Amino acid sequence: MSEKERERLKNKEQQGNPGAAFNNAVNQAIAGNPNGSGCILIVIILLIIVLVKACSS
Repeated sequence: MSEKERERLKNKEQQGNPGAAFNNAVNQAIAGNPNGSGCILIVIILLIIVLVKACSS
């Protein structure tokens, strides 16, 4: 499976399950990110945390 196909499937899964984005970001942060976009993952995690806090208040 190509990297583009993997990313496409991951994005499709994240649209149907918002928690999947967080899980994928955490897993890539722990295991190491093969495509070198570690900063993007950190930003995604921070955005998710801010979103959860905003929705809970």
